[in-house]
Order: sequence, then C-alpha cells, then structure tokens
Amino acid sequence: MSNILIYKEDRQSLSEIAFIKDSQHHVKIREINNSYEGIKQLSIIISEAFTRSGVKGDITTDEVKEIKECIFMFFKALSLDEVAYAFKLERFGRSWLKTEHFQLFNATYVGNVLGNYVEWKKKVKIEHNISAKKDPNEPTEEQIRFLENRAVTKAIQLFEETQNVTSDYTHLYEFFLEKGFINPTNEEKKKYYEDSKEILEMELKELKPTSREESKEIKNFLAGLQKNKNPKVISKSKELIVTAYFRKLRRENELENFKLKFKNQ
Repeated sequence: MSNILIYKEDRQSLSEIAFIKDSQHHVKIREINNSYEGIKQLSIIISEAFTRSGVKGDITTDEVKEIKECIFMFFKALSLDEVAYAFKLERFGRSWLKTEHFQLFNATYVGNVLGNYVEWKKKVKIEHNISAKKDPNEPTEEQIRFLENRAVTKAIQLFEETQNVTSDYTHLYEFFLEKGFINPTNEEKKKYYEDSKEILEMELKELKPTSREESKEIKNFLAGLQKNKNPKVISKSKELIVTAYFRKLRRENELENFKLKFKNQ
C-alpha cells in the first residue's frame, strides 16, 4: 500500500471540472481498506477541515472515530482527495447551499457535506458530459449478478438456520430497495431505528468489561447511540428490515420461490 499514491495535495488546486475528470484515476477509499496510510491521511484531512470550519472548541476522539466510521461505511466510492475537496467547496460556498454545522463538527455534519458533494458531482458530470473511464478490472454484469445471487442465497440460508440475518448482509437492504422488493415508509424506518437502538443498548449493557479502557469504550458507545443518524444503529436497522422481509416471505410461503430467483446456473 505504501507504493500507492492515496492522496495528492496538488489535486486540491484543480478547477472543479478538471478535478472531477481527474477523480476517475484516484484510489478509492474502499481500495485502501482501513490501511495505516489511509487512516493516517484521513485523520489529517478531518483535522484540517475542522480547523477551517469555524467551529469553536476541540473535536473529541470519539467524534473523529464516528466521522471515520461514517466515511468508511457510506462514502467508500470516494477518494481521500474528494473528501478534502468536498470540504474545500463547502468552505468556499460553491455548488450547493452551505451546510449549517451549528457549532458541531460531527458525523452528521460530515455526512451531509459529503452527501451534497456526491449529488453535485453527478450533476456536473451530466452537465459537462463527463463519462466514467472504463476500468479493465471492473467486474462484468454477469459477475456482478453472480455475486448478488450468491449473497441473497447465503443470506436466506442463514435466515433459515437462525431466523435472523447478520450484519454481513446489511448491504442487501440497498439491493432489495433498488429492485423494489422492499419500500419501508418513514414511520417504519423510525420504528426500526428505535428498535435497533434498544437492541444495541441491551447488548452493550450485558457486556462485562475486563479493563477500565474497555469499560470507558462501552460507555462512550452507549452515549453515541443517542446521537441522531448513528451509523451503527442505521446498519442494525437495515439488518432488521432485511430479516423482516424474509419473515414476511416465509409467512406467505414465498421464501423458497424467492430463493430460486437467485439461483446461479
């Protein structure tokens, strides 16, 4: 990983159009996969963005940790260069309405800034006809379909054995949503979010810490669950929604037919 250029400061001086064209060649966050170099550089980017944001006081270790979780969970398709550039555009008031931080530089604020950047990037690419460069290592449609089918099949097999779906299959939430299999209402999402928070709280309270550090970590995790849009609670919610969908199919005697739809030939 040390031989791979994961961040280049000179890119921050590119014009908006030039930067988007250049971003096709960047190393993506999903490719650095929690590497030491990647985490170190991301920490620097977060620190610099916080310093320039105008937020008073200091940013806590827990807030930085939660921000990193948010980025690694929801913005893996971006590069570190893009994360830094998004904060730059935000400071300069370019391309979208300024995101109010309310003197809080946290995962919610960072998620909103990066979410706005993603939408802005799509818009600019369409307006200027910037097409994505074909990656020779990119999986074919057949390969993608094979992996999707295998994931659904394995998730159903696990459900049949345990009556639940684990966090390994929460990505199926987006897949089922895109395919129209599920469409939870806002009220349902709120309910699953609260249920997920209660489950995680119960699991944490049942843990028996073996050290002072572990006890402090559990306490901080519990406190973090009370924050809006907690990434771990959101992930748990998706897990519950996928599980509930499989239970619905089983009640309607449609689970086996559904599994057959995703059988690889």
